[in-house]
Amino acid sequence: MLGILGTSAQGTNLVDVGWIELIKETPVVQAEWATRYEHGEGVAQSYDRAMQLYCAAARRGHIQAQYQLGWMYANGR
Repeated sequence: MLGILGTSAQGTNLVDVGWIELIKETPVVQAEWATRYEHGEGVAQSYDRAMQLYCAAARRGHIQAQYQLGWMYANGR
């Protein structure tokens, strides 16, 4: 549900979603929100939150999240 709401809210400030709700989501949704936090798209930019969400998605086998996590580590974020 959060993935649908988040992707349909283009150009608006998105609500700061609770961590408990994001942890319940699929790895795809977690990775999408991680990208939003990494780039500050609709939410306040937060590398810490992006890392946490990429980690959660990566642990569950999301390949792009694994790549992004490695990229963030390699680039000191």
